Amino acid sequence: MDVFVKRGRILVMDDEEAWRDELAETLRRNDFLVDTASTAEYAIKLLDEGFYHLLVLDLCMDEMDQANEGGITLLKELEKRGLSDATRAVMLSAYGTREQMRDVFKDYNVADFFFKDQFSNRTFVKDVHRIFLNDVKVNLQLDINWQAPYRLERATRDILIDGQRVED
Repeated sequence: MDVFVKRGRILVMDDEEAWRDELAETLRRNDFLVDTASTAEYAIKLLDEGFYHLLVLDLCMDEMDQANEGGITLLKELEKRGLSDATRAVMLSAYGTREQMRDVFKDYNVADFFFKDQFSNRTFVKDVHRIFLNDVKVNLQLDINWQAPYRLERATRDILIDGQRVED
């Protein structure tokens, strides 16, 4: 029997390679599918190519320019594309202020905000699981099983949604 495990898709955007790598590895160890971006422009390119359930965004993408809010740029892009309800966001910041934190919660569909100097991998993973359960509403424990040699299309052929058969 083949098993297809449904995992959450996460995009991590941070200009600092060490943070990007640490966040991505932490999420991968917890069975998430993770892509990374070092710039808002590259993150937008990834959004053009695929769907993400959750974005983990650094607020300030250029440590030399603390007014640079690359994470906000990406939140605005989500709104422009009509994805802000379907894709949740978690903000990270080494330079952010409590005022910026309040603003992103008020103005955007942000699920959580972490200050890098108080960051805990354990708390982060726990919050990501909470966000998937309560906000994204993806059951990370759901396994879809089907018999080999059938392909995914055949396995999903008989699914009914609101009494209607799912079509190819």
